[in-house]
Amino acid sequence: MSKRKEVTTRPMELSHQIFPRVLPHIYAWTKVYGRNFLCCYGTQAHMVVTDPELIKEVLNNKEREYPKIQFDHYMKKLLEEGTVTARGEKWAKLRKFSNHAECLKAMILAMITSVEIMLEGWRKHNGKEIEVFQKFKDSFLSNYLEGEQIFDKLTRFAHLIFKNPYKIRVPGVGYHLQIQCCGQLLKTSDDVESEKLEQGIRNSIFNMVRKREEAALIDQMKQHYGSDLLGLLVKASHDTDEKVKLSIDDVIDECKPF
Repeated sequence: MSKRKEVTTRPMELSHQIFPRVLPHIYAWTKVYGRNFLCCYGTQAHMVVTDPELIKEVLNNKEREYPKIQFDHYMKKLLEEGTVTARGEKWAKLRKFSNHAECLKAMILAMITSVEIMLEGWRKHNGKEIEVFQKFKDSFLSNYLEGEQIFDKLTRFAHLIFKNPYKIRVPGVGYHLQIQCCGQLLKTSDDVESEKLEQGIRNSIFNMVRKREEAALIDQMKQHYGSDLLGLLVKASHDTDEKVKLSIDDVIDECKPF
């Protein structure tokens, strides 16, 4: 964590060498231990692979010899049962919705509109330095402004995850030794905040799903839920084929990583 803090305190050079910036500790360890090595985060052992050919083999994983990592606590609460954590048949069903490159052409006009709105806002800061990080985000929505509150909650949730990476889990209890008092478990402030953020994210996405459904009902002949990722997911939630149909929880969980 100290290496990451040290790196982020200074501007990044204008180059494509993002590895030392994003994962400075891993980059430093590869210089000492080689491209592939074993390390531990708390009680979990991790095999770090940076060799391109071996990475291809792991990602291909046709024989399913490389299982997915099992997330705990905050990360698990955020990702739930989306593509990142799903396995087997459920993963196969969800992954085709995440790979939505074929819909990019249909989203071009929405992208142009979003960029124009963003640039118009920048004109007010003429001659001043602008922090653009908050503006460049992938989105499950075609309209950036529509999901701005969700982005804010996701960013705050991410801060909690990076703030609590090495806490040791007590079996049967969780990451924190919780004391039962008056029939309730005492939780840390981070636990309480994570629950509020997760519920807020879920409620916001749920409301957007309902808006898409209501808009489609107005024009029942088209039944068009939108050309972005959310539209594809909402459409799948109304599919009559059970092998393709998604539940509302599936839709929400799939939207979170985006």
